[in-house]
Amino acid sequence: MNLYNFNIQPGERVLDIGCGAMPFLFATHLADISLDDNSGRFDMPIPTMNRPFYECSVQEMPFEDKFFDFVYCAHVLEHVKDPAKACREIMRVGKRGYIETPRSWVEYVFESQDHKWLVDHEKNCLIFREKLAEERKDFLGIRYSIFDWLKDEGFRDHWNRESIKSIRNVEFYWEGQFDYMVIPKAKRRNAGFASKINPPGSLKRPAKTPAQLRDFLIGQIS
Repeated sequence: MNLYNFNIQPGERVLDIGCGAMPFLFATHLADISLDDNSGRFDMPIPTMNRPFYECSVQEMPFEDKFFDFVYCAHVLEHVKDPAKACREIMRVGKRGYIETPRSWVEYVFESQDHKWLVDHEKNCLIFREKLAEERKDFLGIRYSIFDWLKDEGFRDHWNRESIKSIRNVEFYWEGQFDYMVIPKAKRRNAGFASKINPPGSLKRPAKTPAQLRDFLIGQIS
């Protein structure tokens, strides 16, 4: 599947949720928190181009169930207060769609104060981990350097290659419905919760020979 067109057919209704200043090319309908307040999008206005625009949150949208054939939501869910509610709304209004967020490792390199969640995609499930206070640091001292680096055409081309995007972003296509998991701060700090996920002694002791060790490691990541 082409990540840019998703086999969208003429006449289909396509919603871009949190469209910002660069709406999805194939969007027929646009939604964002505000049409006039550009402070959250580098003071850039939303080019509606006569498309219907709705001021709403992804957590509560004014559309009928399955109204849209395709729902596009890029770099939005890491900001929301309640990602579970947002995911349910996305599935409610859309038949299929695409979700994109920064991967969790990007938050440790280019941490954003506006991002509330560390997001990953594992075993076909979107996982949201609420950021802890100690994770809100500029660990490498390069928090905002990316904006200067992107001014360089060579770096910008490299950063936006599909192979690089798939490493730095969660790129999640879904149909009908999808699985998600939300882990708030309290559960992340709870050792009991962690032990339930991976109870002590649940992993087999690695065998000593290289072949057995290799098989063991493959079994743990498969």
